[in-house]
Amino acid sequence: MLRLAICAVLAQTICSAGADWSAGFYLGADHTQPATLFLDQPSLNTNLRFDQVHFVSHSFAAPIYFGARARAMFTKHFGLEAEFNHAKVYAESGASVKTQGTLSGVSVNYVAPLNQVVQNFSLSHGLNFVLLNAVFRAPILGRHNPSGGRLFFIGRLGAGATIPHVESAIQGLVREDYQVGRPAAQVSAGVELRTFRHMYVTTEYKFTYTSQRVDLAVGEASVLVRTHHFAAGLLWHFH
Repeated sequence: MLRLAICAVLAQTICSAGADWSAGFYLGADHTQPATLFLDQPSLNTNLRFDQVHFVSHSFAAPIYFGARARAMFTKHFGLEAEFNHAKVYAESGASVKTQGTLSGVSVNYVAPLNQVVQNFSLSHGLNFVLLNAVFRAPILGRHNPSGGRLFFIGRLGAGATIPHVESAIQGLVREDYQVGRPAAQVSAGVELRTFRHMYVTTEYKFTYTSQRVDLAVGEASVLVRTHHFAAGLLWHFH
């Protein structure tokens, strides 16, 4: 309740300050860079490191990749923005990886398919970024131009929380749930093209960074998630 009250007060303050508001959504795709996956299960005498695990996003499979945002511009060029992003991360469990550490009390060092130990590790209903962005906006083309609209550059630098939906199957032990994730950061650059009155078409590239540590049925897993995003959508300016 306290958080809701604070948000309401901030929103009222922003509105009274005459901010330029906009809101929109986007669709797209993402690619997560290969990373080291760590598995820590003390009660099972297992502590493993899987090198260069590859990931896929299945961005166009349900639930699809999407995002939404609301923005307030306080000056001609600078503002703040709240953003939600539903990106997905699936480990390629059938691919061979170098595995080192202790498995059920036995020291191991070999190359084999990840699914010999990790049958499934995914953030399949989203890593779910909840971000606050600082925004810079500047015109690229003037009011009258050959494209028939007005084109703006948009730059973002943001940080916030994650709410991952973790699906894991480790040595046959399964767990699926939403969890409180680790902090995340992003940088983004794109354009907005005015197409009809207050409606804009948007395109952007963004890079997100977060070091996740999630709970499993037994123990926990950790991985550095560095993701490239490509997105396009619509934005409505309320002025």
